[in-house]
Amino acid sequence: MATNRYDTVTEVPSRSISSRTYVLLNYSPTPRVRRRRLQQLFKRTKKPARISPDRAARIVCGATKLCNIEKLYQELKWETLENRRNKHKLILLYKMKNNKTPPYLSDLIPQQTQARYALRNASDIPLIPCRTQLYTNSFLPSTIREWNRLEETIRNAPSLLSFKARIKKNSPKSSPLCKVGSRKAQILHARLRLSCSSLNYDLHRRSIVDTPNCMCGAVETVSHFLLYCNQYQHQRQLYLDNLPCPPIVDNLLYGKRATNI
Repeated sequence: MATNRYDTVTEVPSRSISSRTYVLLNYSPTPRVRRRRLQQLFKRTKKPARISPDRAARIVCGATKLCNIEKLYQELKWETLENRRNKHKLILLYKMKNNKTPPYLSDLIPQQTQARYALRNASDIPLIPCRTQLYTNSFLPSTIREWNRLEETIRNAPSLLSFKARIKKNSPKSSPLCKVGSRKAQILHARLRLSCSSLNYDLHRRSIVDTPNCMCGAVETVSHFLLYCNQYQHQRQLYLDNLPCPPIVDNLLYGKRATNI
């Protein structure tokens, strides 16, 4: 039986790429729900360093399991495994397009036919026709779509190192909020930002306590706790009256870069 010219890289012997990259690429055609479950997997080995990214993020922030995972990644400005897989796929396609892989990989890329007129997408790689959703999400068709979305300056990088640097240029920098103050203060502060604190409002949302109200009778939200609760009036006068920025919730939770708080 003849081999399809556009077979996915998952059918290519793994010796052509590293085992880590090979596994990452194999995850691509799986449905989104399964990819999410793969990200949550905790590998049960005797090596304690091998933990899931979600658990590692909770350890860094000091967040609890009540924390929303998407909000947690935004807090740390970490990339999800899906974004990291996409970058690995683009790097491999760059190698294939620039003949930095064996011919049986480079030959898989469809070539642009000569057009009579100058087209805006003349530098794009032709899309591969797909009949099934599974094949649409497989390595080559999905990566070609991502490649065509890249800017010309990124696609035309003169070397592999410069291509890697350019696709990582817009990656978010790590948040400095988890590096200020004592570890205990970092954890308490992060839990207020991530809505997984010990305030009754957060606990009530998770059905842990019966009421979201504070001891003073008002709903115990973050803004109430920081700015309005009469039980902490003395602490507010002691710590908030001399701040170099307005004592509003955003400044207290996220700081103000202009004053380096």
